[in-house]
This record gives sequence, C-alpha cells and structure tokens, in this order.
Amino acid sequence: MKPIDAELLRRLARGDSLDDVLASLRPADQWWDVLRRCAAVRSFDRELYGKVLVAGVDGAPTFDAVVTAPEVERIPGTRDAHRLRPSARSRCWNGWWPDGADPRAVPDDLRSLAGRLARHYRVAHKPVDLLEQLVLIDHRAAAELFVRLYAKADHRHDLALCQELIDVLGAEERARLIGPELIALRNDRAAYLRTRGLWSTEYLQSATFLETSGTKGTYQRLIRGDGPRVVVLHGPSGRGKTTELRWLVSRVLVPRRIPCALGDFDVLDPVNVARYPWLLLVEAAAQLDPQVAAAPFTEFLERYAWTGLLSRREVADPTRAAAASRRLCDERDRLGAAVTRDFVRTLNEATAGRPAVMVLDALDKVHGHRPREELDGLLRQLFRLHHDCPAVRFVLAGRYPLTGPVLPPAVERRLVPFTAEDADRYLADARRITRADLRHAIVAKAGGEPAVLARLADLVQQRPDITPAEIREYQADLTALVLQVLRPIADPGLRWLLRYGMVPRVLSLDFVREVVEPHLRTAASGALELDDPGEDMVPGDASGSLFPITGDLDVDELWARLTRYAGTTSWVVPVTGEPGSLRFASAVAEPMRRLIRPHAVHDRLHADAVAFFERKAEADPDRWDRWTREAVYHRFRLEGPAAVAYWRAALDKVELGEAHRRAALAEEVLGPDYVDADGHPRPWDGHTPIVTRETVVEARYELAAALTQLARVGGVEAADQLWSRAEENFAAVLRDAEGPGADVVPQWRLGYVRAALALKSGDTATAEAELERALPRSKGTKDEVRLRILLGDVLMLLGDRRAPDEYRRAAEVAVLVGSHRWEPAIRLRVVRAYRHFGRLDDAIRELTGARRGGPSDAEQQRRTGLLAVELGLAVNRLGWAAYHARQVAVHDSDCEGLAAGARVAVAAREPLRALDLAHRAEQASRDTAGAALGRELIGVAEGMV
Repeated sequence: MKPIDAELLRRLARGDSLDDVLASLRPADQWWDVLRRCAAVRSFDRELYGKVLVAGVDGAPTFDAVVTAPEVERIPGTRDAHRLRPSARSRCWNGWWPDGADPRAVPDDLRSLAGRLARHYRVAHKPVDLLEQLVLIDHRAAAELFVRLYAKADHRHDLALCQELIDVLGAEERARLIGPELIALRNDRAAYLRTRGLWSTEYLQSATFLETSGTKGTYQRLIRGDGPRVVVLHGPSGRGKTTELRWLVSRVLVPRRIPCALGDFDVLDPVNVARYPWLLLVEAAAQLDPQVAAAPFTEFLERYAWTGLLSRREVADPTRAAAASRRLCDERDRLGAAVTRDFVRTLNEATAGRPAVMVLDALDKVHGHRPREELDGLLRQLFRLHHDCPAVRFVLAGRYPLTGPVLPPAVERRLVPFTAEDADRYLADARRITRADLRHAIVAKAGGEPAVLARLADLVQQRPDITPAEIREYQADLTALVLQVLRPIADPGLRWLLRYGMVPRVLSLDFVREVVEPHLRTAASGALELDDPGEDMVPGDASGSLFPITGDLDVDELWARLTRYAGTTSWVVPVTGEPGSLRFASAVAEPMRRLIRPHAVHDRLHADAVAFFERKAEADPDRWDRWTREAVYHRFRLEGPAAVAYWRAALDKVELGEAHRRAALAEEVLGPDYVDADGHPRPWDGHTPIVTRETVVEARYELAAALTQLARVGGVEAADQLWSRAEENFAAVLRDAEGPGADVVPQWRLGYVRAALALKSGDTATAEAELERALPRSKGTKDEVRLRILLGDVLMLLGDRRAPDEYRRAAEVAVLVGSHRWEPAIRLRVVRAYRHFGRLDDAIRELTGARRGGPSDAEQQRRTGLLAVELGLAVNRLGWAAYHARQVAVHDSDCEGLAAGARVAVAAREPLRALDLAHRAEQASRDTAGAALGRELIGVAEGMV
C-alpha cells in the first residue's frame, strides 16, 4: 500500500469527512481563492463564473471542474445553477478575513469583486443579487434598492419575494457588515411581513371586494380620530359584512402599519366570552403581539394564554380545555380585573398614542342567544378599553344595530344592496366580465345582493359562452352541476349512478345494491314511468343527452369507477371513519336532488332509504344513532314537516342514560340540511319549509337538555364547551318562547335545564324551586326521572336527608316508563346518598338489592363492585370487600380494581399481597392520578413490610 493511501485510510478511520479528505488532495491556494469567490454569491452559473468570479485569475479551475468539487452542489430544479454547500460556504466566506483582520470591515479584494458583481447583476436585471452585493460596498444604495424592491413586492402581495429580500439583509455571514440603517430596515420589514402573513388569508378572501362610495372615508376618519372611535357595521346575511372586515384589516390597516385584532363569534364561544368578556383581551393580545415591535404581550400571554382554550367553540385538546375550565373556577374572581389591568397597561405602552383597531364580527351570535345583561357586560368591557386606551378604535359588526345604555358615540354603517352602477362596476372591474349584455342580465337577476352577484360571476367564469337568457332562466348551481360533474363523465352508466347515488348523504356499495340498483336498471333501460330525464330543466337543453338509455350496467364496475374519483376531485370524497363510503359536496348533491324531485322515483328512493337505514340501526345497535339519523333525514326529505312525528318517535326510543344519542337526533334537525346559517328552515318543495319553526325550537330544547345531562353526568366544569353549547341552545329556546315558539316546549319541561344552570352557578335555592314547580306536571314521563335525579343532587348539596328517597322515586319511575336499563345506575345514587349520610347498613342493603335487580352493563357492574369495596372497608367486612375487589380486578389492566384490592389487603394486614397489588395498580395506571395512588399504596405496603 502506498503511503498516501494509508494516510487517507487513517483520516477516514479517524472520522474526517470524505469531502474534507478529497479537498485536501487539491492544490490548496488555487482552489481556496476560487471557493472564496464562489462564497460571495448566492448561486453561480457558467457565465457568471467565467466572466466575473474568476475573470483575470490565472490558472483557475474550469467551471466543469469546480461544480464536481465536494463543496459545491447543484441547486434543485435548475440545470446549470450551482452554489456552495452551507458548511463550505461559511468556511470559505470567512476565508476573506486573514487572522487579525477587522471582521466588520470589507477587505479591498472582496470589495473589488462585489463591485464587479454589482455591475454584472445591474446589467442582467437581477435586483435581489444586486442588493446582496451593494450591502458590501454602498449601504445607502442598498437601503434605497431594498425599500424600492420591498414596496413593489408588497404591492403585488408577493410575500415570498418579501421574505427573500429580508433574508438577504439577514444572512448570517453578512450580519456584521450591514450597518445600523440596514439593520433597522430589516427588522422593520420583518415585523411588517409577520403582520402581512398573519392576515394573508383575509387578503386573498377580499380580492373581489367592491369599495363603494364613502367606505374608505368612514374608516380613514376612524383611524385619524376625526369623530367617534366606534363604527357599528350591520346588515343582513349576504351583504358582505365579513368581506368588508377582511378588506379593512388586510388592505387598509395592515399597509398603514396599524395593529389590529379580529374576533369572530362564528369561531369564538359566545357563552364564555359573554360571561367572561376579558377573554376577548387574551385573544386580542395573541393577535397584536406579532404586529408590534418587541412583542410586548409576551409576558402577558405567558401568564394568561391558558384561558384562550375557553374562548373557542371548538378545541383541539379537550383534556387541556377541561383543565383550563377547572383552573378558571379557582381563579375567576381575580382574573377579570388582572387581565384587564395588564392588557390596558401593555397596550398603552406599546402603541404610545398610535392607533390600534379591535374588530368584532358576528356579534348577533351574542345579541340573539345571550341574555341582554351579558351582551351589555361584553360591551362594557370593550368600552372600558375605549375609556382607558384612547388610541384604540373599534369596529363592531353583526346583522343588527347595537343599542343600549353603555354605547359611547358611534358611527353607524348600514350595508344596503348595491346600486345598479356599483353592481356593474363590480362585475367589470373586480370580476373582469367584459360583455355588457351578461353584466346587465346578472345585475337584473341579483337585485343588488353581493352574494348573488358573486355566485353569478363565478358561473360566467366557469362557462364563458353562457347567454343572458340562460342567466335569467337557470339556477347557477344546476349549471355548475352539469359543467363540473356530468359533462366531463363520458360513461352514461356512471351518470345514472350519480343521478340516484346523490340522494343519500353518504353513499356505500350496499346502499347502491339494495336501494339504488333496482330503480337504476329500470330507468336506464328506458322504462320512464317513474323517471324521465327528458323532462329535467337543465342548462343548454342537455337533459336528454346526459342520461341516455343504456342496458349495459355493471354496478360493481360503476362503483369501482366512482371510487377512483374520490379524493381526486372536489365533488366527491371518502368518508373519514367509514371505509367504503363516499360523500358528495352539497354544492353538487343538492341541485341533483332538486333535479329528480319532480319525478316519482324521488319518493321511492327516499322511502327505500328509510327502510334501509332502519335495518342497519337494528343490526348495529352500537351505532343506532348514526343510522337512525340517516333514516330521519330521508323521512324528512320524503314527507317534509310531517316527518316530525317520526323524529319524535325516534327520540322516544332513546334510553334515559343515552344523552349522547338524544343530542345526536336533536342536532340532526338543526343541521345544514334543515336550517340555514341564520337558523331559518330551508325550503322543502319550493314553498313549504322542510321543518317548521316550532320543530327547530323543540330540537334546540332537546339538544340543550341532552347537553345539560351530559355535562352533569360528566361532572365538567362551568366553563366547559358542553355547558356553553347547552346555554346557547337554551337561550335560543327562551328567545323563541316569547314569539312563535311560545307553546312548543311547556314551561315545566324548561325547568330541568333552568335548574341545572342555576346549580352550575351555585344557586341551589333557585334550582330546588324550579324542580319543585316542574315535578307535578311531569308525572309518568322520562322527564320526571331526570327531574327527580337532579332534585336528589340538589338535596345532596344542601345536606338534606330526603335525597336517598328522591333517588329511589326516580328509580321507580324509570321502571314505570320502561327505562329498566337505567334503574341500576339510579340505585347506585341511592347507595352513595346513604353512605354520605352515614347510613352504611342501608347502603349495603340497597347495594345488595341493586346487584340482584335489573340488568346492568359491565361498567355499572364495575362501579357497583368498587362501591361495595368502599362500604366493606367502612364497616370492616373485609371478606365481602375482598370478594368484590377480586371481581373488579379480573384483568390486570383495571387500575382502580387493583388499587381497591391493595386497600383491602392493607386493612387485612396482608402487606405482601398489598405490595403486589399496589405495584400492579401503578403499572396499569393510564394517568398521573392513578400512578400517584399506586405509589401511595406501595409506600403504605412497604411500611407494613
């Protein structure tokens, strides 16, 4: 072996990288100078390398040799552009400064190279690369170029280029060379870019906003402080309130560097935020912090950000939300004042008199569903800020104007339909529709409503050849159905499958085979008694050609073909959690359902669907509510509002303890297939609503009662989203009870939710009074059972010894109304009540009777066993307790059962057995509390040993 080979092997064995070893074999001085030059640019190609980087360098390696060096890599996605690898770039760049040189001064030879590179990039029209070189030779010119390039990129909303420009000034190897002016520019634009990014979605969503006369002037006066510091924006749904707010934030405030916070009650929890209005300040702080220099709310958010989990309707981590709710119960008396004080101080210091804007959207969600005093409390919180923070401006938006004694002076901005001139300008300027005849037809059809104008403009962009007559005649969603879905599909059999397959909300192969296929084969073969597609009203006289007669139908093959579309198009997707099922987008499914509604096959399909889902519900009891909801849906599609009797019958089948199923059936009738975004019933046959207003009120009560029961049984804290949803729906019931829903839900039935809400707030006296008033009217119903259980809970809190008797009456009524399955759980409440009042013999007697009584599920048997262990230990019946502990802990995975057995062993002075069971309990624990209990028992047992 040659000595050089041995040396190479030793270096590799020592851990030197292969790149370093190979680099050491090159002539050092010659290559080092070239690599230093390559480190001065972000990238280089053959032309730049030859004409600038190594121009005049004697004996420089060729371009082809350099790009094969281990320090060099080709830039992905390019053919001829290369750069130094990050590790080599830093080393080679620092090679410009010999030992002892001032690292903040640019060496003359580097300055000379940067000058030549700048001239090259200026001629080549590469401004970003030019900026990189100007940083080294002319700070003033670099600053002017940076400002000019950033302004152009920002005007185009090219956030990627904005970030690239900031990166040039923020490059690590140039950080010590750029000087204070460029550093200030970089930091300023970086903060601005963070703000731009924060509101980039709103920027895109407001791209077609039409600025009508006086719009910008209203907000400019607000910002300048010329007049009131509050704008109240209101108008009905579809007038563009949300789009205007998005435009205001992203296209007016952000470019003017005015920090802003946007709260939307479609996202925020209206119950918790109305009750604890300081939650809005935590939301605002989280949005304002990245928009203001030095992130002033960092300390504030470290202290209060945990409360943000309570201000949202939906939470990603229910466990953390539950913990936040418990913490709020302990700290709520001091939190409101502390959050407000700290927010006001921080905001005033950060803005230093410069304006900031707080925007609230969808305030009608609070206005319409919360008591007036809670809305006033929310407004008082906002206007306390109005008083304490003179720089803050407010924009409050909703469907209705705000009124009340707490309002300071405000500018009212009421949104009205577009004038014909504004509508035409919107179509011409914002939507680029050049044909005047189309614009005139759209303006006439839309009636000035912005939402309708937008939909019709979308239609024209999808079908440029559409005529004014077609705009006047056809509905936009039917046109979209034909253009986007049916026409691109060449197979007539697949079109027929879609015609009937969109009848259900979720389509599966077994539904196709049992419900769709018989009607599909009949109609597709030419038997038109139940369905004649030639009578369809579809765009472009396409009715006959879309669904031609065909006898060759392979349903399995058609299904396989349809599933290949799922996930690759926007109109059909797989259903999460239900393999083999598909869901169609409502934008195409609804017009298809409306297309076949006049045909007799419509009723046949829905009737068969009801029977299909009833069979599934019977065969799959664990998912009874899932399939029953589908049966209810098809029954309403079949019968319209008359199907309420079927829905009520389904509710009657729900057991007392199955509040989740009761909630699911109530939510069904409140879903988007029945009511619109404002809660108004949708049409069924063009004139009749699919559900009555009274049914909506009834469903809201059923949902509120079911959520209340879930919250009570689950023992959740007062600020939990379960309670929020219950209160929101109950408030809607009370509001409607004053109008059209006065006789829908009797007052005595409202007593259950009223009492539970009072009890949640600690008002036991009101809760007891509500229940005592309701009980006489509830005799012999499931409501009586719920009322008596809740009354028993109230009596327990009051220390009233009548509680066991109230629970016992509830158990007896449960049997009378046919809810035998719930009796064992109620009997356990009797046992706990006896134990609470020290009547241990009565508790054991009741427990024994409960175990011999009606059927109970595995969890009830487990809870009964654990209760038996506690009672056995309390009266020193250790054998009885040990027997029940063994029954519970039949599996090593039951932490509570093993811990119960360890406690019995400790009481029986059996330390080794106690130690064994305690160790197993700790290993089986799935949470911190279980592990802590296991360790505590281990300590006790070890002490005995």
